[in-house]
Amino acid sequence: MDLDTFTSLALEYSGVSSENIPDYLKKIDRIEDKIKKETSVKKLTSTKKVLSEILNWFWTKNPNRFAVNEEKGTHVFDYTRLDKIIDRDLLKDNNNPVGVCAGLLIEYAIISERFGLEITPMNFRALETAHIFGVYKENGQDLFIDVTLKRGIGLNLSKEARSRIQELTKEQLLSVLIKNKAAELSRRGDEYGSIAALNFALTLNPESAEIYYNLGLNYSLIGQNKKAIENYEKAIKIFPKHSLAQYNLGNIYAKQGKYGDAERWFKESIKSFGGFSPAYGNLGACLILQGKKTEAIPYLTKALELDPTNAEAENNLRIALH
Repeated sequence: MDLDTFTSLALEYSGVSSENIPDYLKKIDRIEDKIKKETSVKKLTSTKKVLSEILNWFWTKNPNRFAVNEEKGTHVFDYTRLDKIIDRDLLKDNNNPVGVCAGLLIEYAIISERFGLEITPMNFRALETAHIFGVYKENGQDLFIDVTLKRGIGLNLSKEARSRIQELTKEQLLSVLIKNKAAELSRRGDEYGSIAALNFALTLNPESAEIYYNLGLNYSLIGQNKKAIENYEKAIKIFPKHSLAQYNLGNIYAKQGKYGDAERWFKESIKSFGGFSPAYGNLGACLILQGKKTEAIPYLTKALELDPTNAEAENNLRIALH
């Protein structure tokens, strides 16, 4: 995907109308001009130093640019939108958060490519889209770029960590933006709009477990359990240790009275991630409903060990003990 198409699509998916896209392209021109005027990029011959100067300009302008508190919050889309990030970077004396990892990397990739430097988006396979970073490749060496670090450069990855990273295409990076938009629509109660956005995101990133997982969530919210199950299963097929998809499958089957299926999925969820109290608690409840009170006790005990405020697990443990 060429730079102009990538930039226009990033703005479009951010919610910028077609008539306003030229205005934001001019704003990107302004950022590029500021970097040229306020740094030494024109005098440098080393591409690595040019990249360092670009990232340093962003960091110096606002060291608080990574929106760490918003990354897991309800307004994450606002901090992924390219238009919002551009506007924040053009504010004078702005020390408020600018964006989350995916949004900032989109901005860095666009600006860097204007200087002839191509940043490849990356993520960790085990986390899928939980954290996005980038890599600039030069002479067989990888220079990793992480928006959470000072000046963006300096991410050191162990051999084991390197074995778990994967390159993303520009289309896949854009799908993260759309996925966050879908989450915002769902937060506002527009599950159908969210589903439409997620299905479009799949056209850009058809092998995303997180997109299928979020489709499962939305279908579950509107009571379409068959489609929810289908999408959770697709997420698990791509990412076999997707504990939340497994947990949610357990919940659907439990509500349908299919306790054997529910038990299996709760156990799979616990195998994938053993630190989630509700999975132990719901498994314990499911076992009680099958008349397996003794077997339920250790799971309910573990649920309370992980979360002493889990009132439902506490109540079910009393039932299992009597």
